[in-house]
Parts: sequence; structure tokens; C-alpha cells
Amino acid sequence: MMASAETLFDSLVAGYKNSGLLTQNRALLRVADEDVAIAVSALRPIIEWTANSEVSAADPFNNASVTASLELALDLTLFDGGANRIAIAIQQEIVRAVRASLTNAEQQVLMRVIDAHFDVRKTRQTVSLQITNAELMAQELESARARFEVGEITRTDISLTQARLAAARAELAAAQGNLVVAHEEFQAAVGHQVGVLRKDGVIPAIRTPEKAFETALRMHPDILEAEHRIDAAKLGILLSEAAMRPKGTLHGEFDIDQDLEQSGTLSMTIGGPVCSGGALSSALRQSRAELDQSRAILHLAIQDVHQNVANAYTSFDVAGAEVVASQEQVNATRVALKGTREEATLGLRTQLDILNAQQDLLEAETALVSSRIEVARIRYVILEATGMLTAKGLGLPVETYDPDVYSNQVRSAPSSVSDQGRAFGRIINRGIKP
Repeated sequence: MMASAETLFDSLVAGYKNSGLLTQNRALLRVADEDVAIAVSALRPIIEWTANSEVSAADPFNNASVTASLELALDLTLFDGGANRIAIAIQQEIVRAVRASLTNAEQQVLMRVIDAHFDVRKTRQTVSLQITNAELMAQELESARARFEVGEITRTDISLTQARLAAARAELAAAQGNLVVAHEEFQAAVGHQVGVLRKDGVIPAIRTPEKAFETALRMHPDILEAEHRIDAAKLGILLSEAAMRPKGTLHGEFDIDQDLEQSGTLSMTIGGPVCSGGALSSALRQSRAELDQSRAILHLAIQDVHQNVANAYTSFDVAGAEVVASQEQVNATRVALKGTREEATLGLRTQLDILNAQQDLLEAETALVSSRIEVARIRYVILEATGMLTAKGLGLPVETYDPDVYSNQVRSAPSSVSDQGRAFGRIINRGIKP
């Protein structure tokens, strides 16, 4: 258990730092960054070496001869209709899309922490209400027995009160079970056991739905990811077209044998497709279909974001109205319970009336707790719907992940034998997150 009281922001900071989902998606982003580096490498010369050794003899025991040679081969693409550069641009758009996906994962992580935090607060208050109710039912049973002794009520009233006490204890047990589940979810989402929770002094401001939707169109990760996928699909069409153009390559070889005699050749090859059996045309049509698919995904993403923003604001209004109504209900049921008890002493109300009034008060107080928690929670749901539920958007005091650091390190596709490559390798081998 934590020693000091924990605010929601404290929970969010811990959840952000301890999230395995964020670690997974950051690794996926680095995979995409390496795809850019791999695409860049296609513009560079490829050099390979081959060593050969051969022993030959007519007699296995006499006059054996040994020959050896070392060969270096170089291949370089001179022109390819722009295919390699288009491939680089495609991978760069994919990186931007994966970055948006990482932001989406960040929102999921923070929203899970928020849900877990508020659920613990709600279930704790519910358990407190159920404990109070069970205690009141026990007191009510003792009072009913005393009234039975003097003939004010019947044995049936005793049985009704006993039944309500048993129901109260069952509801308390269920609430305590829900609290255990809420504690486990909190630990899974935040990364440590839950302790004392307290309210934050600052809560997110509420914009108008129109401004929220405008913000979502600019910032929501689902929309940004879909837009970058569209750009990648457009480039995919250009890549399919480039595959139909001629390609020129330079090939060089250098040989040296055991006698140190040297030889070399340099050749250039130019060629292009004449007939591909329809494969290239099919690939082009496929690329155009993928662009249509990407545009449809963007359309659906905008629809979903618009609906989620509208639903969040509607839920906020409903929860606010429920708070007002539940508070009025609590006030009224408290007065009704007090009046029912007084009237029962005069014989104007039955024991069942008292039990019903007590149950009405419990239900009203439980509804008030839930609606108050929901009002606070939906403020963050609105942020999630607009794409602003991030560590930066919330102003969390954490060191945020900078995807440019790794991307800039590998953008030039450094070789592992270069100074930059060796330095970068040491960072990765030490397990330090770029």
C-alpha cells in the first residue's frame, strides 16, 4: 500500500511509466524506422566478397596442386524509374502512420488508468454505503424485536426485517468483491497497488462540441494514421508505375589469385519489362484499389470520431443531470425515511414502509456516487475522443518518448562498422531506450 494519498495525475504518471503496451508500440515504431533505413540502402552500392580454394591431383599422394582466389563484386543501381526513392517515401509515410498509432496506444493506456482510478473511488464509496446500510438493518432488526415484545408489530415484520438484513449483507459482500476486482485492475493499469486516493485540484476544461470536433479532425490519431496511409497508398501507385520503366545497373568484379595476379571487369546492364503476363498491370490496379480502401478507412475514422465526440458530450450532459436529480432524490428520501419512522411510532406506517424507505435512500445515495464519478470521468473521455488524452496534452510531469531520436539515428542507414553504427549499437546493447 502507498504511504501517501495519490491523485489521478499520480496514477497517470505511474501508468505511463509502467506501461508494457507503450513499450511494445515504441518497438513497433523503431521497426518501421528501420524499414526506412533498409529502403535507403537500396540507393547505395552493394559490395560482396567471395574466397575460393581448390586442390586437384591425378595421384592423391603426388603432384597435388592448389589454387585460390579472392573476388570482390560491386552492384549499383544507376536508375530505376524512381522506384527506390518512391519506396523510401512510402516507408516514411508508414512511419508517420505508426507514430499516430503510438499516440492512440498512449490514449488507451491513460484511459485505462483513468477508468481504474475512478472505479476504485466509486466502489470504495459504494462499499461504505453498503456497510452503513447493513449496520442500519441490524439496528432496525433490534428495534423491530423490541417493538414486537410490546405488541406493536407482528412476527411477520420481524421476518421481513431479517430478510432485508440478509439482503444487505449479500449486497455488501458483492460490493466488497467488486472492490477487490477494482484493486486488481488498478494494479494492472497503474503498476502498483492502490492506496489512499484523493481528488485532483485541477480537472480538464470542457469545450463546445463544435470546437472539440474541429480539434479531433486535426489531432485524433485515428484520422492522422488514416491520412498517412492514404499518402503511402498514393505513392504505392507511383511505385507500381515505376516497375514498368527501364532499369540500369552497374556491376563490377575484381579478382586476385594465389600468384597475386589481378583481373577485373566492369559492366552496365539496362533492361525493362516487355511482357509480364499481366502481373505488373495487376499490381497497378491493386495499388489503386488499396488507395480506395485507405480513403474509405479515413471516411470511417472521421465518422467514428464525430460520433464519439457527440456521444461523449451527450453522456456528460446526462451525467450532470443525473447528479442534480440524484441529489434531490437523496434529500427527499432522507426526509421521507425520517417521516416514515416517526409515523410508524404512531401506528400510521408499517415496518415494511420503513424498510422500503431505507432501501430507497440507499439506491439514491448509490446513484449519486455513480453520477458524480461519471461526470469527472467523462471529462477525460471527451479528451480521448478529440485525441488530446496524452501525457503532453494533460501536462503530466513525465519524460515523454521522442520518436525523432531513434528515427534521426537510423535515417542515414548507418553501417554497423561505421563510427555512428558502432556508437548506436552500444546504446542498443546496453538496453537504453532511444
